[in-house]
Amino acid sequence: MNFKSLFLIMFSFFLTSSLFAQQNQANLQDPQKQIILKPTVIVEDLAFAYTTLGNVEIVGNEVESFLGCKTMIEGFIKTAQTTNKKPGDTMVVEMPLLTAQNLINLLSRARITGAQAEQYKRFIDAIVESGKNIRNQSR
Repeated sequence: MNFKSLFLIMFSFFLTSSLFAQQNQANLQDPQKQIILKPTVIVEDLAFAYTTLGNVEIVGNEVESFLGCKTMIEGFIKTAQTTNKKPGDTMVVEMPLLTAQNLINLLSRARITGAQAEQYKRFIDAIVESGKNIRNQSR
């Protein structure tokens, strides 16, 4: 294979990758195309997730994802406060699938105590279950 052929193959690969990335970005920016999960969570689990998220070590390319998750949970907590929810009350929250995945990925790296294991599992299970419900509805 000569240099010109190799260059054309690499150029077409980069062009295709660029178009794919642009399409994915457009899908993320169009809220009508986003999948929204609606997990039912316990209010105190939101505070737990927020605190735990603040203790996760991240790398530079995770800053946007981290800040998106943090802002989302802060909004849920403010809603719980303004609607006078008690720590043991449940509430349905809405989160984009991508943000939910980022949240699960970040929280999965957290160091928690054994006493927090049930709370962690309950919060993650609520998100995962809402994803299963979306999948089952689309069938």
